[in-house]
Amino acid sequence: MGGHALSLDPQLHAQLEAVQTTRDLLCLTSTDDGQAWAGSAQARLVRRSSLGAASSWVRISGDIGVTSSMVAIAAGPRTVRAIGDDGTVIEGRLA
Repeated sequence: MGGHALSLDPQLHAQLEAVQTTRDLLCLTSTDDGQAWAGSAQARLVRRSSLGAASSWVRISGDIGVTSSMVAIAAGPRTVRAIGDDGTVIEGRLA
């Protein structure tokens, strides 16, 4: 089960992309190499994954014992940090 995000290309053509969460996306960032990340309610983090012409938002976070809404997110090539509405900080390192 999941939701959808609206994607616009440079010519402003709209397309819906699948998102592996039904929670509202609250924050968004992109890395220097073009990866997009979003945070949502219930500590959910998703990363945009492109497979050929199809793109989807893959849920990265599992059950980590945090329930706050992620209201800010920053990502680099190897790390992702998100801040919850209650001050919780989540940091993940990419392999």
